[in-house]
Amino acid sequence: MVAGRERLPVLFFIASRPESHIREAFEESVLTGLHRRLNIEESFLDVEKYLLDEFRRIHGAHRTMATVPSPWPSSEIIKDLVSKSSGYFIFASTVIKFIDDKRFRPTERLDIILGIKHSISASPFDALDQLYHQILGLVPHEFRSQLLGILAAISSQFELRFREIEQLLDLQPGDVCLILRDLHSVIDIPDEEDQLIAHHASFLDFLDDPSRSSQFYAGGPQCRTALTERILYALSSSHDSLFLHQAANSSTWPMEIDVTIEYITSVEPLPELLPLVQSLNPDFFFAFTGGRLSESVTSFLEWIKKFQSLPAHLVHLWEDYTFMALCDDVWSTAEARDTRQSSNGYQILSQTPPQLIRILCVYKVFPDMSKLGTGARFLLQIRLLLGMSWEELRVAICALRVILGNDRTRLRRLLTANLNDTVWGAFDSKGLLIELARGGLRLLETMINSEEPFERSCRGWGFFLRYCDPSLDLLVGVSRIELASRGVGLSVWEPQKTSTMLCNGSR
Repeated sequence: MVAGRERLPVLFFIASRPESHIREAFEESVLTGLHRRLNIEESFLDVEKYLLDEFRRIHGAHRTMATVPSPWPSSEIIKDLVSKSSGYFIFASTVIKFIDDKRFRPTERLDIILGIKHSISASPFDALDQLYHQILGLVPHEFRSQLLGILAAISSQFELRFREIEQLLDLQPGDVCLILRDLHSVIDIPDEEDQLIAHHASFLDFLDDPSRSSQFYAGGPQCRTALTERILYALSSSHDSLFLHQAANSSTWPMEIDVTIEYITSVEPLPELLPLVQSLNPDFFFAFTGGRLSESVTSFLEWIKKFQSLPAHLVHLWEDYTFMALCDDVWSTAEARDTRQSSNGYQILSQTPPQLIRILCVYKVFPDMSKLGTGARFLLQIRLLLGMSWEELRVAICALRVILGNDRTRLRRLLTANLNDTVWGAFDSKGLLIELARGGLRLLETMINSEEPFERSCRGWGFFLRYCDPSLDLLVGVSRIELASRGVGLSVWEPQKTSTMLCNGSR
């Protein structure tokens, strides 16, 4: 507060654990007289009231409780639970969630809770940790390895759904529900289309602390390596046909690419992971949507270099991918695509493959995909629309590495070369637009016929049709899209309107 100013009628309630650095911050002289500390002991009465109300509700709601006399449970049991809570609502709410499971008798579930022994440990989370151990211990031992894989996926905060976890961990459909059937009190287990998440942040803290979770520690090297192995396999070229549209539409790929790379690179590069690294599909990396793609690919390259007996060609390959990611970062920005800038790139472009001119022209005419909501980066969109392989793109783009290196400014100026330049003028721009329109129709038909979600992927790829002269093959392509879309209720594509536009020669 500043002297002379009126006090605002606002109070801030700040709740936290009694960490030393937090307490020391509030003990600074600048905060003297501006705050009042509340002892956690004051919440014991609130926890007791909460437990009494919830047990009363459970007693009246469960049919199996009709013969159980009220009040239930006894006051001694309530006091015992309040004592074990140490004043934390998280303990009380977890107990209630565990007992309130409609698939079990509340009296039997309470007996399980009461089986938790007192501990002389000084940890304020001791009772909570014992409760978590008690609940996790209900999962049969034969499912323990699968449980640890699921817990590792949840604690990594990838926010995966049932089906995605089962695919990632190579489980049978329905396995996740069976394995987690006793864990409803700590994990939110909704419908298969919803994300699988922990009820409380304290449960994630428990899983990430080996001193607390012990045999259920999901952040250990073995668990993290096993999950990384499954992630690398999912990102391998063997899944190209299954996940091709997901690479084009990162909103349907279950994990954020930058988060995925961060997780992978945090694991020790063991020899058994190297074959999977060698088979990675670049589509998934170039589906990256947040921040600078080149920085994430660079961190992945540095991780690759830590492998022993690493093939030299693999390092060179990912150095090229890193440079391509840098180009995509530079060329896809609004500044780089501003045609009002000008610089003569003839001397540079004359030293590169003609295919590079074709790629740069696509960057110039490409719509702002971020506004259209497609999600994926430009270079991946270009690859899919033009039907090019990553090797073809690599040969064309990486010819610039020798000439320009990683100079962002010179790369940007290369794209903003004057459109009247001899190099640009000799290129068939109309033919390129037709090729892009055909590629968009081809991909739309592929995704409509797939069993996976595709709506967001379809947005924006009809852009090129508006700038193409009417032609029979484009009209036939649109007709195929129209027929395919009728069976899936596609709402983001208007094939009839586009057909009429093409027939009338409208642009």
